[in-house]
Amino acid sequence: MSLARRIATNTLWVSGARVLGKAASFVVILLLARYLGIEGFGKFAFVTAYLALFGFLTHMGLDVIVIREASRDLKGSESLVGNGIFLKTILACVIYAAALLVAWVSGYEPEKLLYIAIGGAGFFLAPLTLYTAAFFSTLELRLPSVLEIVARMLNLLFVVLVMLAGQGLAVIFAVIVLSGALEAFAKTYYARRRFRPKWRVDPAQWKYLIKEAWPLALVVIPTLLIQRIDQIMLEDMSGDAVLGYYSAAVRLTEAFLILPVAALSSLFPLLSRYYEQDPEAFERTSRLGFRYLSILGVAVPCFLAPLSGHAVTLLFGRPFAPAATPVIMLASTLIFLSGGFLLGSVYVVMGRQKALGLTISIAALLNVVLNWLWIPSQGATGAALATLLSYGFAMIAAGCYPPMLVHGRGFLGSLIKPVLVGILSLAVSFKLFAGHPLAVAFSFLALYACLLAVAGAFRREDWQLARRILSRSPQEEAS
Repeated sequence: MSLARRIATNTLWVSGARVLGKAASFVVILLLARYLGIEGFGKFAFVTAYLALFGFLTHMGLDVIVIREASRDLKGSESLVGNGIFLKTILACVIYAAALLVAWVSGYEPEKLLYIAIGGAGFFLAPLTLYTAAFFSTLELRLPSVLEIVARMLNLLFVVLVMLAGQGLAVIFAVIVLSGALEAFAKTYYARRRFRPKWRVDPAQWKYLIKEAWPLALVVIPTLLIQRIDQIMLEDMSGDAVLGYYSAAVRLTEAFLILPVAALSSLFPLLSRYYEQDPEAFERTSRLGFRYLSILGVAVPCFLAPLSGHAVTLLFGRPFAPAATPVIMLASTLIFLSGGFLLGSVYVVMGRQKALGLTISIAALLNVVLNWLWIPSQGATGAALATLLSYGFAMIAAGCYPPMLVHGRGFLGSLIKPVLVGILSLAVSFKLFAGHPLAVAFSFLALYACLLAVAGAFRREDWQLARRILSRSPQEEAS
């Protein structure tokens, strides 16, 4: 199988798994929204956002470093993985205790403390995620994709049974942790057939992992703040009901991150390998990645714009109708995030984590300030606008960082044609089919594709790549 075909196949497998998994998870969210009501769903959203702020700390960038090293030498990384598991186990224990302590000191009601204690048990599964380095490093992503689908379907089944039994949020959080545990143990079982971590504490490797990972933590923590702090602040300033419909907007728009995240599942280990072995292929792969992801990132918000109001009320119910405007704003973050994810990966591969972390930290601070200013007067709309502006600032600043300017120009330049063509296509579609949201959305897609082709957004190398992906030739290719 050609390398181009393998990347496309992995992207399809991971995308398919994420689509089915997200679909199952999204059905769970829809059922919970209707089962719990807008205030009950707001409590669920608050606890999950709170746990997310701490849950990401159990990774601290270790997964990315281990995958990067395993992509270069899987066999030689067995000791590194073992020491990483030791580190993550310690982190999980500390973070779980910290989450409970902070919640208690903050004066959260006993009901929410119970939910945090139950849901936080999932932190102890974090060390097992390092086993998946075996799948990423060999670009064998079918099996973990299948296991992910099965786990999400089981989660859906468990939640439906809990609702049929008339149980509350405590049991719901318990079954969510249970389905996550089944997925983690299954992936660990199959990963151990490919390689086995060496269980020997090595202070030198601990030092190396911490040295390499802490700059990534500076990326992960502020990114997570941008993603979730708005929900914590909304609960405090506007109450559970406003958070309930805002969380519906968040869940709807996050579903569209599936494709860029799936593409990066193949691209990150590949870029790690190319950076060491083939600089020309590294440049070519990143350039093509920016172009395709930017085209996708502009298409999603433009497609959702005419449909947001109908989509929210159809999926979540009429009480969630105020989420329509936040949906459009949050979906617009994909303009920056789709290619921005790849730019962040290039930073990591090239060892520029500190600069990336500083940029996103400034954006996180901006996000907190904007939320503090806008939530009291504009509620959920202010929170969504703060998120959009923060992501935009972070990605543009990352693209303008002088030592990374070559790749930054590639990312920012890849946005110009899609943004201009997207605005024109959406304006024409609204003009032609005003009052018919579905017709506007699909007219946009048709115009967008045609005008991109006319504008020269697709080049000869794109058609050649498409032929290689579709080809069944066994010859290995470097792009």
